[in-house]
Amino acid sequence: MSNQIDRRKHQRTATNTAAFIVRGGKPGVRCNVVDQSEGGALIELGQDVLLPLSFALSIAQTGMVFTCEVRHRLGNRLGVAFTSRARTMR
Repeated sequence: MSNQIDRRKHQRTATNTAAFIVRGGKPGVRCNVVDQSEGGALIELGQDVLLPLSFALSIAQTGMVFTCEVRHRLGNRLGVAFTSRARTMR
């Protein structure tokens, strides 16, 4: 049994959705949004990539883009907080 306390403000929903990390003029990085909430997401990378602490996350299926800030990283998984409201890129 884990003694960790879940400090999330919002409940997450499993999504398993394709997305891209956009980082200031560099090519997008493909990723998968494992789960998402109103305030953030868990992202899984297919490769080891050096990322800035803040970036845009573009959800392929919906065309929504979120500005994100990395809260934690473990291997190829990133927990991010959304720092702005979503906007549509379509």
